[in-house]
Amino acid sequence: MANVVAPEAVEFKLAADKTVVDSRARFRQALCTVVEQRRGQYPDERDCQAILHDLGDEPALPGAWQLPAASAQPSNLTVILVSGVLWECVSGTVNPFGAGKGEHASDADYDYLKPHFPVVEVVKVAGRASSKHNGGLVADAIRTSVRHHPGNDIVVVAYSKGAADTLEALRQLGEANAVPTNLKALVTTTGAIYGSPLGDELDGPYKTLLSRLPWPSCQPVDDKPIESISRRVRMQWMADHWQALPKGIRYYSLGVYDKPENQHWALSLLSKHLARYDARNDSHMIYSDQILPDSQLLGYIKADHWSFVLPFNRNKSPLWRPIFNDHNAFPREVLLETLLRYVEADMAEAGAAKSP
Repeated sequence: MANVVAPEAVEFKLAADKTVVDSRARFRQALCTVVEQRRGQYPDERDCQAILHDLGDEPALPGAWQLPAASAQPSNLTVILVSGVLWECVSGTVNPFGAGKGEHASDADYDYLKPHFPVVEVVKVAGRASSKHNGGLVADAIRTSVRHHPGNDIVVVAYSKGAADTLEALRQLGEANAVPTNLKALVTTTGAIYGSPLGDELDGPYKTLLSRLPWPSCQPVDDKPIESISRRVRMQWMADHWQALPKGIRYYSLGVYDKPENQHWALSLLSKHLARYDARNDSHMIYSDQILPDSQLLGYIKADHWSFVLPFNRNKSPLWRPIFNDHNAFPREVLLETLLRYVEADMAEAGAAKSP
């Protein structure tokens, strides 16, 4: 059995890969700015320090950097959201980062981003399929978005297994020499980059039992959703494909973890199980397995694997809300707005730096 590693007992490391850029101070400044700007506008609000972990080792904020002011003018960004395992099964009820005001998910879930970010699209990935299968769906969604909004730059925000699905989409687009020039950035949130020990441990039980469960809203495709996020598969995939992925795309990583007592009661059991490897986990993913190489590390959110992205606590469904409401409150609107404004500003800075 692996030794338990307590968060306070181990010196923080960005990642084994030295290409990771520490942008935690910049993102913290951005998040705190949006928290104050949106105070009183949304439910579940909390102070900035209650959203982000402060590990006491963030480098000083460079210069006098400030998040640019919010604009009422429409942005030229198309935002594509990619969710994770089994989300399809509840996709009629909750949208990732949605406002979650009604009993059913709808496009209105993203009205809070308007007028500046008017184009938000959610990819309907299969909830019970491999990353190879879903990678094709994400690639198709990117191509479709280019056709519908040819003048927009595309930013993909991928959650959990959705990160693995999106990386597979980039591989497929690259091999087909079909990478859109306006695909600019990928943001991963608790991304299954290097997999999870749970993927290795639960793949067998899933294929034996859960894959046979009747669930009309998300039919099994190839019995490989859990295998796709195993450490065995993800580490091999990264070793085989990472260096060959299309160039010119900016990467951002947002990690997530919290103490078991702050997680949904069911997730807290998984979190305690994962603590055999590292206590810094969100019940599904260990913090260090969530970070893309060559990315900007934006920080670590205080949340479990569900709460920061899936608004079950807001939903009026008599089925889902009672089951998933425990420890599910989170200021999702503030977080997604910050992510998008930060990425937009960072890309603008990079573009200006390249100009003669």
